Amino acid sequence: MRSKAKNRPPSASTSHTTESPSSGGAAPAGAAPEAKGQQDLQHAVDLYQKGMEIAHGATGFDDQCRAIESFSLAIAIRSTQPRFFLARGNAFRAIGELERAAKDYGAALVLDDRSALYYANRGACYRKLNQTAKALEDLTNAIELDGRKAPHYFNRALVLHDAGFYREAIVDFSKALEDGSAATAASASTANSAGAAGGGAMVSSGGGGIGIRVEYRALQTRANCYRRLGHLTRCIDDLQAAIKLDPRNPSAFSALALAHFECGDYDRAVDGLSRAIELNASNASFFSYRGLCYYRKGQTASTKTVSSSAAATSGLGGFARQCLADFNRCIQLDGRDPQAYFYRGSVRLALALDLDQANSSSTAANTGSSSATGAAAPASLPPEAKTLGSSSAANPVDSTPSEPSAAAIATDASPNLGLGFLTAAEQLEAAFADIEMAWTLCPSGAPYQVGMAMITQLKQRHSEARTLFEAVASTSSGNNKSVLVQFHLALCCHALGDHERALELLTNALDVLPDEPLFLEARGLLLQELRLHPLALADFSHALELLEDQEDRASNMSLMLSLRYLRGESELRLARFQDALDDCSAAIAGGYTADMAAHNARAMALRGLGDYDRALVDLNVRLPAIA
Repeated sequence: MRSKAKNRPPSASTSHTTESPSSGGAAPAGAAPEAKGQQDLQHAVDLYQKGMEIAHGATGFDDQCRAIESFSLAIAIRSTQPRFFLARGNAFRAIGELERAAKDYGAALVLDDRSALYYANRGACYRKLNQTAKALEDLTNAIELDGRKAPHYFNRALVLHDAGFYREAIVDFSKALEDGSAATAASASTANSAGAAGGGAMVSSGGGGIGIRVEYRALQTRANCYRRLGHLTRCIDDLQAAIKLDPRNPSAFSALALAHFECGDYDRAVDGLSRAIELNASNASFFSYRGLCYYRKGQTASTKTVSSSAAATSGLGGFARQCLADFNRCIQLDGRDPQAYFYRGSVRLALALDLDQANSSSTAANTGSSSATGAAAPASLPPEAKTLGSSSAANPVDSTPSEPSAAAIATDASPNLGLGFLTAAEQLEAAFADIEMAWTLCPSGAPYQVGMAMITQLKQRHSEARTLFEAVASTSSGNNKSVLVQFHLALCCHALGDHERALELLTNALDVLPDEPLFLEARGLLLQELRLHPLALADFSHALELLEDQEDRASNMSLMLSLRYLRGESELRLARFQDALDDCSAAIAGGYTADMAAHNARAMALRGLGDYDRALVDLNVRLPAIA
């Protein structure tokens, strides 16, 4: 293709106009093609320079398109100039036409395959196009050809990071930082000079220094590699160095906070997220993660200050208000973030169980000693809610910030945790609504699927819950998630009368976590129902041994009393009356009543021992409760 006719100089062989004799006549025959070639070259250069001016001053898509038109005309006139293809490739890249940009860089390389810049720019396009192998090949060529290697090491490290090759990425980031720092120190006066003509990949023409902005990115991204590999100390060191370079960037504070979170240093995590919020109060994720930090702080504080009471605690205490405030703010900023709803629902579920336990304890205390030995007042929550809360607390599932446990909470706290004067039942309904919303927004998210299945199980819709748990189990990959799903799926199967399947699931769960008391209790109950009392007795005894060896026995007392009673029931069926009497008496002395079933079991044990008078006393205690 040639330029338009009006831009071509007149030619004696093609002109149809009459030439004046006074014009000097025609040029010599040999000089005409050479002059025309020079004119075409100059015209192409003019078009190229015009395109460069437009590209440098471009403010939007239309300006870049105008620049592309000028570069295309220049290429049409003179297609042997690699810089023309480079400039058009840069313009295509600026508007997101990465495939066309890569093609132009390739055309430039055909004309000049010794240019590191062309390889670097095409490699950057391949990276964005997720063509990892091609990107690595081009950037490796750029490293070999260019004496200023630091920027190319940086870009290759980004490719490796995106592909999940974190160890290799760390090596390249380190080389970029080392080479860039050395080059900057050697030529500080030229490190920020103008880049190569036409722009392109991150290449500095001033001695190979990478500049503060790229050094910051290298440190922050290398820190993420360290975090992915579990090297949290090195991750924290890199992020602190990045913050020194740019103390006004909230993303580094957020990343540093998450590293502290994974180290269990929740105070520093809160400080980092608070700093990030000061710099950018419109980022919803900062509030979400800080709320989760407060949640973990509450649990940690509870572990350190376990009271001597038999009831466990969710640990939220004074942190509940801070948790909800942050999650509420997160939802205000981003109403379609499923994590925020899920976290808030978890906090509300904890509060509901805390309030219910506190109300039950208060009612029991007010009934006096006579009624204290009778039936406890009915709680405002269904018993499945308490079972779910305690079982999820003990199961080590999803402790990372991005995927918290669906209901990693136990029971009991002070009555002032209602926050907004909601009753336990109202908090429970609000928790259900939040977790259902999270599942609605992201139905494919495994934590939300598990949470929704647990809610359905709490509502005693066991058939629906079983379907949901089975769907999660079919796609579950992590061992801990699989164990959690197996356990709750087993509870559904048990409730639906599928004892064989329930026993299989519980046994599989215990193969993974053989020392989990809740799993042992659940299987013991199932074996007891199947009248396999020797096996049930073994499970209950093992669970009790595990709980008695733990330091926080007080927080596990409720479960221990339940296990003593259940073991007593199996001992009673095996005619081990003295053992049954001892276990049931211990359960009753600790405050366990369970609708007076423990008194009934003790009465049967006393009858088996021939102590009818004491048996009648226990039965007389039970009769008013039934009435």
